[in-house]
Amino acid sequence: RADGQTFSDDNGGQQQPRRSRGQYVKSEYSSPIEDEELIQKLLDERSKYKASRIYKKADEIRDGLISQYNVYIDDKVQEWSVGGNFGHRQQLLTVKKKQNRFSEMIMAPNSPTVPNDDFIKKIQELVNTRDAARGDRDFITADQIKEDLLDRYNVYLNDKYRQWSVGRPDSIVEVDDEQNNNNNNNIE
Repeated sequence: RADGQTFSDDNGGQQQPRRSRGQYVKSEYSSPIEDEELIQKLLDERSKYKASRIYKKADEIRDGLISQYNVYIDDKVQEWSVGGNFGHRQQLLTVKKKQNRFSEMIMAPNSPTVPNDDFIKKIQELVNTRDAARGDRDFITADQIKEDLLDRYNVYLNDKYRQWSVGRPDSIVEVDDEQNNNNNNNIE
């Protein structure tokens, strides 16, 4: 700070030591693992790929860490954890992010126009195709599908809330997990 005082956080005023960009450390909440040295080597290799903007290779390493070692990475705090536990606050943020990222996009419960079942199935198919394209990092196709949904069907998408709506974008609202699960069950 400009007045010479140090910043404080939720650790009783003690700051965490700063790490250089791309340097990951094991979370204090992590479960134990035998191959810690191997995990660190893979993380260092992933950091090099990210720094070189070779994101496909970096993502492959991240996915391998998850599938082979159950190691999750939190890029925001530059920590890794066996089992994905980064402490209560970080764990809640990470779990919510994972749920939103991988949950199916649904029709907003407040969508002003209630289309017929064939329309819903067609839109849901296009939305799922767009999500697959985004997952494959094919953003050109994903953007084309989004524009097509708006131009041809008057369908608005909200990636944050994982919802789509016919007619009005302001009908998309955040719903709790229980309501979201109920809506997903109704669509199938």
